[in-house]
Amino acid sequence: EYVLTLDDLEERERKYAVETAKNNVEIARARNKAAQADIYSVEERRDAIQKAIDLEKRNLQMELDVAETRLRLAQQDAARRRDTSDETKNNIAQLEAAYYQAIANTEAGMRRLHSQMAKFNAEIRKDTIQTWKTIIGNSAFSTADWKKADADYKKKVDTMEKRAAEL
Repeated sequence: EYVLTLDDLEERERKYAVETAKNNVEIARARNKAAQADIYSVEERRDAIQKAIDLEKRNLQMELDVAETRLRLAQQDAARRRDTSDETKNNIAQLEAAYYQAIANTEAGMRRLHSQMAKFNAEIRKDTIQTWKTIIGNSAFSTADWKKADADYKKKVDTMEKRAAEL
């Protein structure tokens, strides 16, 4: 079982390296799209940010999974061989530290991702308010137009808050 788990870990490490690199390319593309307010709609930009967030979450989870498996295998191998040498203890300590660092990276990453979506939502709210101020200044803006704009805004805010909560 140990050998199969070790083989699985090696395969997951290879996959992690390639998939993380591919995800990073897609994250960069999504962030570029999200930054281009003059080209893409709010929804397209929000979807791009969400895509980047989802990919970053996947990278963080893969990092954590690989670190946890490395540690577990080292502990199992040491126990199986009844190896209590300083070298083995040092190796396990380093792997344990890497595991806890992966947890810290995941926590920090999630906080950063929540912040990115909140920043985007704040930007959209600011733009929406400015648009409303411009429309209100136009005497052709009717009460029905105002109610529709208000309802649309509330719907968008609800959608953004639900997406943020899902992070």
